[in-house]
Amino acid sequence: IYIPRGFATGFCTLSDDCNILYKMDNYYHPESQCSIKWDDSELGIYWPVDNPILSERDLTSISFREFVDKYGNLKEL
Repeated sequence: IYIPRGFATGFCTLSDDCNILYKMDNYYHPESQCSIKWDDSELGIYWPVDNPILSERDLTSISFREFVDKYGNLKEL
């Protein structure tokens, strides 16, 4: 799947044994990363899990509204 720059991505697996590999369009730069809450009610995304295993970054994620307030227009990315 090709996901253009500036799009948020989310992955959910329902198996106990899964590997997800993906490539980015640039070198890893953790200061440029941001995470949107996976269960943000404003987005209304149905996730078929109740208690997911989340990364440290995802545990400190922000709401979509906070993301928009902070980053505004993503066309500049």
